Amino acid sequence: MTDLPDEPVITVFGASLVGCYVGGILASRGNDVKFFGRENPGIQATRYGMAFSSHNKPLRIIAGENIRWDCDA
Repeated sequence: MTDLPDEPVITVFGASLVGCYVGGILASRGNDVKFFGRENPGIQATRYGMAFSSHNKPLRIIAGENIRWDCDA
């Protein structure tokens, strides 16, 4: 079996609504996340950031400069 690195990179392919939510929550908790998806959502995410809310949890915000997004897998 191969040993995993101490801090693996979590990769989200096809980052749309669900992928951005799950990846964003993981990133807001300090995990290293890289998103792969269409260009326009990537431009918006890296420019304006992401904000996540839930009815019973505090608002989580990720600044655009902290989002790693690529359009080519």
